[in-house]
Amino acid sequence: MKFDSPPLFALADNVISPSQKSKLLSELEILESEPAGLANWDGTRSTDSHIRRSQNTSLESGHWLQEHMFEQVKQLNEQLWEMRLLKPERVQILNYSPGDHYIWHFDVLSKEHADTFDKGSNRILSAVLNLSDESEYTMGDLMFHDPLSGTRSPGLHGCGNMVVAPSNHWHRATTITSGSRRVAVMWVRGRLDQKENNYIADFTKTMSTATPTVKDIPNSPKSVVGVSSNQGLIVYRPYSNSVYVLSGIAGWIWEAQASKKIPSADLVEELSSHFGIDSQQIQSDVEQIRQSWNNAEILPDENSALYKLSDEKIGTSVQYYNITSTLIQIDYDDSEVEKMLRPLLQPLEINTKAIPKRKISVNKVDQGHAVRIDLGQAGVTTNAPLAVKNILSELHSMIPVSSGVSLCLGAGGLGQGNQAIIMPGLLNPGRVGLLYAMSKHYGYDFLASCNLPFHAGNSTVEAMPMPLKLRKHDLDLISEQLTEDEPNVQSGTVSDVIKLVPAPRITKDGRRYRPAIMIFAHVDTSQQTVLTEIDSITGLSKLMNSGSYFVENSSYEGVMQIFAVVEKMPVYELRFKDLNSAFEILDPVLKATFS
Repeated sequence: MKFDSPPLFALADNVISPSQKSKLLSELEILESEPAGLANWDGTRSTDSHIRRSQNTSLESGHWLQEHMFEQVKQLNEQLWEMRLLKPERVQILNYSPGDHYIWHFDVLSKEHADTFDKGSNRILSAVLNLSDESEYTMGDLMFHDPLSGTRSPGLHGCGNMVVAPSNHWHRATTITSGSRRVAVMWVRGRLDQKENNYIADFTKTMSTATPTVKDIPNSPKSVVGVSSNQGLIVYRPYSNSVYVLSGIAGWIWEAQASKKIPSADLVEELSSHFGIDSQQIQSDVEQIRQSWNNAEILPDENSALYKLSDEKIGTSVQYYNITSTLIQIDYDDSEVEKMLRPLLQPLEINTKAIPKRKISVNKVDQGHAVRIDLGQAGVTTNAPLAVKNILSELHSMIPVSSGVSLCLGAGGLGQGNQAIIMPGLLNPGRVGLLYAMSKHYGYDFLASCNLPFHAGNSTVEAMPMPLKLRKHDLDLISEQLTEDEPNVQSGTVSDVIKLVPAPRITKDGRRYRPAIMIFAHVDTSQQTVLTEIDSITGLSKLMNSGSYFVENSSYEGVMQIFAVVEKMPVYELRFKDLNSAFEILDPVLKATFS
């Protein structure tokens, strides 16, 4: 299959084996690292921790990992981009610790820097290989920007997963909040005078003045998109909560301005001639319409895009999902992915005729499985389980912002009535298993396993019942509660097996809950079960240090609001040996909380 535009990225798994990882880590023990640097446009190099912060270790040219990664990149390039590759640069091992990050950037170099490696060539493909298990860190996601659909989250989690993308695509590494993460990065060169590499060569003509269409926060592209349909002209700003339908003359004016078919100076005369109305009245009416569009942030500009919907359905199955009050449409034209994903999301399926705010399309292609968001470029995964994880990662990325929250609390949650139990500590073993077991044992609403949208205005959290990621500690705890016919997708690595199962249904879909109690829980089979109450200041400190608190699109006031909420609630630390002892020690506390 030929893509209508170059794929945004490709995601592959099992690129490196556990024995290869061990070999590499042994080699790294004797190598020195240094702060990761920046290549400036004037040919100089520098460091700036506000832009990029991590530790870098360069491997020697011809290293076995360089050859191994290059073979994988060549295979993906042959299937997806068909660029003419020259040779790879040396592999760099980046180590991200809490606070480390890299803001929006692309990897194509200025001519001054590019020519020092090989005159006439430049970086055309970039590869990022994850060397850490998902259980070793929180946040630190690799994100790509697609001008037509906003920020994309491939889901580069699990040791051995690798993302490959054209080097001119904007991307970022979000801030690590706890643990540490290692990745191997490699850039592949190509000559820019060869036509197969025109996609990169064309970019270099304007890249010195290029800026991303997003700030250094997720999901905020500037472009307004118009889609011509039978209902009128659908106009929206990607990753916003508002969709408008412009009918009749209003749609015609928007389309004329966005497509630039009629110069602005001629627009009034065209309308005056068509309707036989005085041009001054037309001018006043047009200005009033434009002002209303400006207020709604849908005024067309030089970056606006205009599309026409095809009458042909993209997918063989179309399903709608309600996640945190956001309507998502998924078009399945891939039976293998649909067979895995639909049972996981089934608790969220609804029947509706409303217009969805976001759309995900998944197609089976010769090269694997292509996932698109809205009208954007495809992200391609090499197998179906990876496509499922990619789509879940995309949902986690888009939903909190789409639902209008001020920030996200990286924690699980259970609800009873209008109150919630908050369980932070994303790396705490057994935490997700306990959440699952408590929802069954007490009949609580299951709100989320790892991501609770927080609304600062009324100090509430919102249910986000996405499929659960169960690790070995979790599976050991709840194996008797999981039925054999419960749909699941198994992935991860030898050392970090992950089983995805549907989240339990919630009884009050879309409801918000007031945090009433916070519990830091982790399983420890070598010790007796202990529940300890801690003061609110210690609780806030643990919340911050656990990596379970992160800002996505927030104000200072929003951050202070969650501090105020935590200060007023009881905070506990639970170390439990098994589920029965955990329930026994929690019973009186929960009874007092929800009485």
